[in-house]
Amino acid sequence: MEPHPLPLLEALADRAMRRAVAQTVDRLQSASDRRRANLPDWERWREEARRVREETLAHLDLFLGRFVEKLREAGGRIHFAEEGEEACRMVVEILHRQGARRVVKSKSMVSEEIGLNRRLVEAGIAVVETDLGERIVQQAQGEPAHLVVPAIGRSREEIRKLFVEMGAEGIGSGTRELVDFARSRLREEFRSADAGITGVNFAIAQTGSLALFTNEGNADLVANLPPLHIALLGIERLLPTLEDLALFSRLLP
Repeated sequence: MEPHPLPLLEALADRAMRRAVAQTVDRLQSASDRRRANLPDWERWREEARRVREETLAHLDLFLGRFVEKLREAGGRIHFAEEGEEACRMVVEILHRQGARRVVKSKSMVSEEIGLNRRLVEAGIAVVETDLGERIVQQAQGEPAHLVVPAIGRSREEIRKLFVEMGAEGIGSGTRELVDFARSRLREEFRSADAGITGVNFAIAQTGSLALFTNEGNADLVANLPPLHIALLGIERLLPTLEDLALFSRLLP
């Protein structure tokens, strides 16, 4: 993976960023603590999830083979890449074969790790991030600053100026105005895209299914509106059965 363009020491010296990260981490941790307090079984769920993970890894060849078989039966195609560069090349080749020139994406950490957006642009393919935080970062030509909150540290006034550059006229810095503008623009992108690219939260060996979790709804549109859907899947996302998915779907949120 290429070095992050923002040096670590420079980021640590950014007091506004440090304050934003601290406040966000505290807020997320407090929300998590409150949620766990109302779920007396969560530790038992976590131990059961650990058992499922260990079983999956112990029999990875079996579950992976079953997943591939079921996915193909459902009409999907699967490609295996040993490293990021190969994965990027495969994605570009698929898009070129389909004549896709414009792509919408939902948040995918795998795509961040392998530098997919840069490769797409180099190949002449326009790519639009549809997660609101990722879209803000992309418009600012920056990099995500946080795993969960990529636009952390950017004020509403900064975001307003970015949206003005995108054509928003007379827009204020209120959250509702900003979100409404972003939504209206992204709807156009969903309708005109040749392909959609998503990550995968879980892949189910029993059925060949891909499970996506989203709090904005954009992943649903990315995966279903364009004529082509490419899903980037880390092998560690594999689960044996739908019953296992039910367990993990309680733990993940």
